[in-house]
Amino acid sequence: MNPGSPSAGNLGKWWICGLLLLATMLNYMDRQTLSLTIVPISRELELSNTQYGTLEKGFGYAFAIGSLLVGCLADKVGVRWLYPLVLFAWSAAGIASGYADRIGEALAAPLALWRPDAVDPNSPTSCAFLGFLVCRTALGFFEAGQWPCALIATQRLLEPADRPFGNGLLQGGASVGAVLTPLVVQALVTDQPGSWRSPFVVIGVVGMLWIPAWIWAAERVWTGRPAVARQPRTTRCRPTRRTMLPRSLRRTTLRRTTLRRTTLRRSPRRAGCSSAASWRWASW
Repeated sequence: MNPGSPSAGNLGKWWICGLLLLATMLNYMDRQTLSLTIVPISRELELSNTQYGTLEKGFGYAFAIGSLLVGCLADKVGVRWLYPLVLFAWSAAGIASGYADRIGEALAAPLALWRPDAVDPNSPTSCAFLGFLVCRTALGFFEAGQWPCALIATQRLLEPADRPFGNGLLQGGASVGAVLTPLVVQALVTDQPGSWRSPFVVIGVVGMLWIPAWIWAAERVWTGRPAVARQPRTTRCRPTRRTMLPRSLRRTTLRRTTLRRTTLRRSPRRAGCSSAASWRWASW
């Protein structure tokens, strides 16, 4: 099939919708992995329930801030390259969560020099909590970019008649991720120490594999068809007194006003109704 043909572009846009489903699935799998592995993590690293609550609070705050910042950025630069960058960042944060205790040990000494009361470099529990807090905060910040990027992609790629189905595929990934994550954790986590690391790594690596698939499909759509044009903003015309009359009476009224040498004027707002609409192609 010729990549420049319309059929290639139509096929490519549904590839994109399938990738949006997978991205949403990975988004929910990455965020749920900690809650499903916290029992073996707490048993091995001696994390308390209070510390786990702080981790989830950090994720929530970062997600709220990331939604605003990434959403504004997506409007400015488009999602063709921003989307894979965001997914790479949250997949990297997910993989790093599997080694959060070691990351915390590397960060504890410099942080203790700046704020001695923040972390105890000699405590494995304190170092592990620091590592998880950093990874979880980064995960929440970058995962917030999923929804702005995905919604912009469906809006600018799909025709208005196709958007309900495309958005349905996109949001269906959340349910798929909620179903698959417990199965993955159950299959990978055992009674062996350190087995809780595997779900973080496996899910993050799958997210990395998503990126070349997106680049391939986006390039196919980009060269195969133009972006969907945004609907023009047309000025709403209000019916005038003359246009509301029957056609025969309208002609009579027009003749009378012509004999009276009255110039028919239209307001700028009404004149805008007859002007040609300017179409602007959306770049995504």
